[in-house]
Amino acid sequence: MSQESELDFLYGDPQPPAAAVSKAARLKQLGALYRFVIPLSDSRPSRALAARAYTTAVSLRIGFTAASCTTIDSTEYDVDRIEVPIGTSSRLRPHHADSMYRRRLRGYPGPDYVWCELRLPGHAQSKEPDATVLLSAPDEKKIAHVWAIRRAPTIALAPLIPGLLRAARERGAHRLQIETLRESDFARELLRIGFRKRDDLLPVFGKAITPAGEDVVNAMHEWEITGFDMER
Repeated sequence: MSQESELDFLYGDPQPPAAAVSKAARLKQLGALYRFVIPLSDSRPSRALAARAYTTAVSLRIGFTAASCTTIDSTEYDVDRIEVPIGTSSRLRPHHADSMYRRRLRGYPGPDYVWCELRLPGHAQSKEPDATVLLSAPDEKKIAHVWAIRRAPTIALAPLIPGLLRAARERGAHRLQIETLRESDFARELLRIGFRKRDDLLPVFGKAITPAGEDVVNAMHEWEITGFDMER
């Protein structure tokens, strides 16, 4: 990965049997990829009630700062039209072209995916959203996955969550899930909001190629990635 057309660093999250290959290639383990989930509902009435109470408490804690959320079918959404959020930040925040989503996500664009446009209070009529999030339909376990979050460095994560919770629940999800690095500030932000971590980790390996890559590899806490940005 590089901003100057040369390879600065490598990283990946191989399955356990393939970890030996990464080690043989002299990649070192940098951290681990965790699942972070928040309950929305359940097939059992008592647990469904508890989940709804929990998400209500999360939304109330965020209060009037919560962003409005508009969902747009992925077949009608032009990812390349939306400008990459700008602002000064040292965080690693990948942004991908439409072709990458088509290549990496089965069935994209299609009914299993929606883009959520989120606007903070007072920005409801603005042309460009404050953040955009790619959300999948619930899988066989009724888990809706967040595959991408595009936001400027000045936009906090917490106000975006209530709208995503509603969007996922309206699609029939029982859980909302984001995968990210356990060691990152982003993971700590999710935990503060109310997400719960699931300890079924996958190791993340990496290797710096250039001095710039060394800086990035040594700053894992500033990586803001999801499962989409990994090799799976």
